[in-house]
Amino acid sequence: MTNYAKFSGDHDGVILQEDGTYIAKCRPDGRWWESPSCRGSFPACIPLFTAGTGWLLQPMMQWSAAYSIPSAITISKKWKQHVESYRSLWYWWVPDSTFIEMSPQAVIFPRHSPSGWLRGDKATGAKGSYVAKMASTNLQSKAPRVQELVQKVLLELDEIMDLLLDVKVKGSVETTACTWIRNNRDRWDRWIASATYCIQGQGLVNADGEFVQKRSEAAGCAVCSSGTYSEDFDDDGKTRRCAKCSPGYSQGESYSSSCEPCGKGTAAPYAGSTECQLCGVGFYQDRVAQTECTPCSANRTTQLLGAGSKDACICKADSIEDQSQTCIACSKGLWCPIGSTVEKLLLANGTIADSPRLEEGYKSERLDPISVYKCSTPQCPGGAPDSCSRGHQGIACANCQPQHYTSFSGECYPCGIDIPSAILVIFSILLIGVFISYYPLTLPYVAKGSGLFCAAASFGIAVGLLQTLGVLNTAISWQAGETPLLHFASLFVFDLDGFGYNCVADRDVELYGITASFFWGVPLCFVILGPVTNLSPLLKRRGLAWQTTKTVNCIGHFLQVASTTMASVGLLPFMCYDHPNGKQSILKYSNTLCGSAEHLSMQIIGTSLLVLSVSFFSMCCFAAWKAPTWSAGPKASSRIPAIVFLIQRFRPSKWWFGLIIVGRGQLLSLPVVFATNMPNLHLMIMLSVQQLYTNLQLWCQPWKSPILNLGDATATSLLLSLLATSLACIDSCNRVMQTLRMIVSIGLVASLGILVSTTCFNFAYAFVTGKQLKVINLGELDSQRVVDGLQKISQFLDSYEKERSAELLEGLSKLCPYDLSCVLEAIDVLLDDWQLAVHSQDSVKRPERSFSGRISAAHGRRGGSSSSKKSPKRPTKLQDRQSFHVFDMGDDEVPAEHPNINDVLTGLRLADVETSPPEMMDDEEESPSSVIHL
Repeated sequence: MTNYAKFSGDHDGVILQEDGTYIAKCRPDGRWWESPSCRGSFPACIPLFTAGTGWLLQPMMQWSAAYSIPSAITISKKWKQHVESYRSLWYWWVPDSTFIEMSPQAVIFPRHSPSGWLRGDKATGAKGSYVAKMASTNLQSKAPRVQELVQKVLLELDEIMDLLLDVKVKGSVETTACTWIRNNRDRWDRWIASATYCIQGQGLVNADGEFVQKRSEAAGCAVCSSGTYSEDFDDDGKTRRCAKCSPGYSQGESYSSSCEPCGKGTAAPYAGSTECQLCGVGFYQDRVAQTECTPCSANRTTQLLGAGSKDACICKADSIEDQSQTCIACSKGLWCPIGSTVEKLLLANGTIADSPRLEEGYKSERLDPISVYKCSTPQCPGGAPDSCSRGHQGIACANCQPQHYTSFSGECYPCGIDIPSAILVIFSILLIGVFISYYPLTLPYVAKGSGLFCAAASFGIAVGLLQTLGVLNTAISWQAGETPLLHFASLFVFDLDGFGYNCVADRDVELYGITASFFWGVPLCFVILGPVTNLSPLLKRRGLAWQTTKTVNCIGHFLQVASTTMASVGLLPFMCYDHPNGKQSILKYSNTLCGSAEHLSMQIIGTSLLVLSVSFFSMCCFAAWKAPTWSAGPKASSRIPAIVFLIQRFRPSKWWFGLIIVGRGQLLSLPVVFATNMPNLHLMIMLSVQQLYTNLQLWCQPWKSPILNLGDATATSLLLSLLATSLACIDSCNRVMQTLRMIVSIGLVASLGILVSTTCFNFAYAFVTGKQLKVINLGELDSQRVVDGLQKISQFLDSYEKERSAELLEGLSKLCPYDLSCVLEAIDVLLDDWQLAVHSQDSVKRPERSFSGRISAAHGRRGGSSSSKKSPKRPTKLQDRQSFHVFDMGDDEVPAEHPNINDVLTGLRLADVETSPPEMMDDEEESPSSVIHL
């Protein structure tokens, strides 16, 4: 009521409440409100009835006040009864038949003012209500002609009121409707559409239901199908026809009056499309109503169908977008899913599944994140660039930070030592070791292996095999259980990183230079200490001053033991493996790039080592070739002691086998240089080298003691098995192969342990009892049986007649070649090594010393040189045997193709002998022969 008081000014007709609002002021009976025109004179007021909740109550009050209508307004619960019973004003609407027989007249007020009513001024007329024709929502699809008829029906309001009055009077809607239809045919006949008048959503069809484009061909209308739309056109009157959607447009529903343009990311290449096709993978469309999609540029694609922007074109899988927004191929070691970018790579943390990242074992720098380096150590976890684990650093995570070293666990630990002091201590220990090593390394040559020799030789075999394992570490991927064996073997190839060797120097070139200097330093120490010991009167009086030839022998001992390691270290700078970015690193020092200044310095140092190694091997070959001649020459005592290191471990007839061991050590490292990036190839070559050595070892059995031959053969065979299993596991290794390789590794260590422990125990046993264990000779050797056999042969030859030569030749010809070779070798041992006196022309002549005998004499164990007397022509000797190479300073070599039976007979004749122990011979009567059997 506030608006009433405000706009009417009739404050007497309202009551102000405490909250500032107003209510209508009714008569004392509380039923009527009097307008200002009749207030105080109630009988003069015209009753104004409204109903419900007070329909238009406030407008009625404002109308009464504004236009001085004497009205008394009330809300009647018996609205219809009161209106019919009293002459009054009342609220009503039309068309309606409730009071139609009373022929009421409407009170007309000024035209409705929407703005006035919005403000609360309702003095103008009320807003009229739209009387709509209503039908079912799907009537158009079910009965379009009916809907068209309903749409054209048009009746005036007065006409409707008359019809309503007629219905109320006659009481029948049907009667009134039929009467109107009969009387108004000219009106409703225009409302009925023709059969070819098609409404919206329909099109012309012929009698068969096929869509047509001309009205003359049409028999009716039908709903337009999907892919078409209802098109207006004028053909003898307006109608509609179904037309196909144009390319770039589609319509998936029937009864449509238009086609929808294809949105972004879609296209419709043909007319009449029911739907727009999504752009395929690798295509996009950033405009609407297009007939085809645009392909992404080279090396780009889309992740999903329906790309609506060029920005949706991302790099394909296995490629990455660089800083210039160009997609380039990802190198090996870089995992690039679809949509990879350098920005995503820099943020890689391993938690986002579709984010590019470095694979484990590879690394890149943040300044150039797509330039990938391959790591040769397990310190590259992958992920984001510049990621190294356990405190490592460098382009391949190969080094710890300065003054730190890599432990066997892979962690970086601080050095915590005084480097200069440590170097001084190591140098002092080296000098002491060199000085002490001279004396055990200059023991005289003996043909038979003593307990000490067996123990030392077993250690040599173990060291050689462990050096081989250290070299093989560059080719084999070791599993966790084999790591202790690897760490132990690494000592023997100077791979000392796990022992804190990195603390010696921070730079790789410095560390490598210090390592290489050891191989030059030790021989240099020998060279320096030799003259120094001769300056000491005390050492000279006690016979401890060094001799030149024996010093050379000590240097040879060192270089022979270190030959494998020296070759491996010397070749390290030449072992360059490829990075995915095209660069190369040194396999051992992977933080150092090949071709850099540091690499050049390391190659110069390595070349010096290789020169030393090759020179040493060449000198060994020359010494082995000349050894027989030197042993018989006048300078034997000055030459032979210098090369005892090469021959002392082997049987006299196999003194050259040291060349095989030295050559094997140098060949094992060489394949890694030429096949650094192909571990399967250089592992195969290593396997071939080791197999060749094993074959030679089994054929020659060069060691002096049978147990050494057995131990060496067993260990090398297990090493071959380890190589074979490692070759099978070069790419992947299942559990069975891993277990097998573990068993072979354990067997290898066990075989070496058994060999070393057995020979050491034998040394202790021989030292106490003066006898060796039977196991050293793999059984008991009965010298008496040898003597008995020789006596029987002597007796047989005493009764031998030349007429029986054919019979003997026939019997010997039935022996296999191996047996004949054994007989010839036994005869040669008797004549050469045992020094049996030979009966020739009814007188006993002492043969010249064997090679082993001459070596011992030249080494100082026997008397002075025997070269002062002319050497007589040696008695008939087995010079035609192929199993030996004969060096004769006077006669040419005459090899034979097979073991000669006549040689056997000649040897048997020479076996009519009497023993003459070498130590009882007079050196003055000996004259060395120029014929040496090797």
